[in-house]
Amino acid sequence: MSPTAQILERLPSLDRADLLDLWKRNFGRAASSGLRRELMLPILAFIWDEARS
Repeated sequence: MSPTAQILERLPSLDRADLLDLWKRNFGRAASSGLRRELMLPILAFIWDEARS
């Protein structure tokens, strides 16, 4: 399994704090305080996948 696939597979198991950290590293700013985890997951997965393609 590729490193990208491993990260994408692991995303759903991350807690909100870890997702917020990933968000900040990928977008350069903090996520909105109202952004739910359920919405962060597909956005982060898409961005991560696109950046690695």
